[in-house]
Amino acid sequence: MATWFQKEIVLTAPSRGFHLVTREVEKQVTFINVYMFDSLRLPYVRFQLPELSRVNIGMANLFIKHTSASLSINENCDPNVRTDMEGAFNRIVPESWNK
Repeated sequence: MATWFQKEIVLTAPSRGFHLVTREVEKQVTFINVYMFDSLRLPYVRFQLPELSRVNIGMANLFIKHTSASLSINENCDPNVRTDMEGAFNRIVPESWNK
């Protein structure tokens, strides 16, 4: 049976540039409780959206309300990827166009 649910989250507004937001999104959707069990600290994930506990597989759609922001999905193995992407966008749309 297909089902869906929605939650609005608010991210901090970083300075201009390319930024990783995965962890910030995850923090607003889940949180981890750590329990003591036989002197081992075992993590237990609990969802801030209780509906997520019933999901085995799904898809997230992110929508940005700001007109000058965008989402880009890139590999993150090399930290230079964000620098390269920002350089490419600065050449395509220079900061001087904003004045």
